[in-house]
Amino acid sequence: MQVFKLRVLLDDKDVIYRDILIDSKDNLESLHYAILDAFDLSNSEPASFYLSNDSWEKLEEIPIVAFDETQQRQMNSTHLNEVLSEQGDKLIYIYDFLNEWYFFVELVDILPYNQTTAYPLLVDSFGESPDEEQRNKAVLSQDTTQQDTKKDSLFDDDIFDDFDDFENFENYDF
Repeated sequence: MQVFKLRVLLDDKDVIYRDILIDSKDNLESLHYAILDAFDLSNSEPASFYLSNDSWEKLEEIPIVAFDETQQRQMNSTHLNEVLSEQGDKLIYIYDFLNEWYFFVELVDILPYNQTTAYPLLVDSFGESPDEEQRNKAVLSQDTTQQDTKKDSLFDDDIFDDFDDFENFENYDF
């Protein structure tokens, strides 16, 4: 029996990561809950894992709940040792699809199983996890500001210069 040491890095402006020891035979749902606990996140939003390559590209999605028949795997039926097997293997974890909490998960070590240890186990923590509500508000306000800027640029004066202030409309009988 083996234990995986996983480094879970939050995609944020600050460096924030957690190292988690987890039984290699546990399923992805167990890892999902371990990540929520390690980063003090609620269990109120949907989430998915994605298989990933060395360039951190999203490949196959493994959701917590399958939303259609084409999804073959779900978190509760996919074991870690089915998707991770050697150091350097990677997963992407996305929590809350509206606010997009991205996490990069990497297998950093494979250790012998210890019968006296309860897994999963948080073994290292670096950086302060952002408050979920505050971060979500910041993301939503940023999106609104970007949308307002795009909307305002549609009506810039210079795009109407070719219309000559509608001077030629007097030649038409309405």
